[in-house]
Amino acid sequence: GTLAATAGRDRAARVWSVSSGRQVSICTGHDLDLTSVSFSSDRKLVGTASFDCTARVCQTESGALVRVFNGHTGPVHSVSFSDDGARLLTASSDGTARVWNVASGDQLVCIDGRAGEVWSSCFSPDGTTVATAGNDETVRLWSSYSGALLWILRSDAEITTFVRFLPDETRLVTKSREGTVRLWDMRALRRGAMLRIRDRGLTDSPREMRQLLQHDRQDTHSR
Repeated sequence: GTLAATAGRDRAARVWSVSSGRQVSICTGHDLDLTSVSFSSDRKLVGTASFDCTARVCQTESGALVRVFNGHTGPVHSVSFSDDGARLLTASSDGTARVWNVASGDQLVCIDGRAGEVWSSCFSPDGTTVATAGNDETVRLWSSYSGALLWILRSDAEITTFVRFLPDETRLVTKSREGTVRLWDMRALRRGAMLRIRDRGLTDSPREMRQLLQHDRQDTHSR
């Protein structure tokens, strides 16, 4: 993409031009350090999450505040948009993931059924499913509209800190705190199938994840 976003301990998110390296805008207003930042798919909005128990959405070009999302009772670890940009998803140490209406700020769904913190969450590309990962050593799939639990994926007694759907929705990638990366076959959930496990001690870096998935695609084509 042409834009990049960063967030950190200065309580602000910054949007940068990838080509020039110049700062495009800055999103401020959180009371504590930021934990996560995410663009909407059209890059017009930036979502941020913070230890202050809130999430915010700002305009990418100006940094102007669009909405504050209140409701979590613990630090918010993850923030992401649905593909159409209409909904925001947050995950928190309060043990819940929540779906919000971006335009109104209203909470649409509260997903509560885990034991312990929820470290990561994401929408499926079609927006119908939410995946969550956290301290209970499982990855769980939920209806994004009702909050109903759909599937539980066991992660071999490891706390999962990252979860994302691949764009074609056929696979789910997860990473544990111990550094194990798993690729789950979404077409074979009844068997709890994993395509492969890699133990590389990776961080949550999107670049490293992309490199891993690219390598996996190459392996798949060569078989």
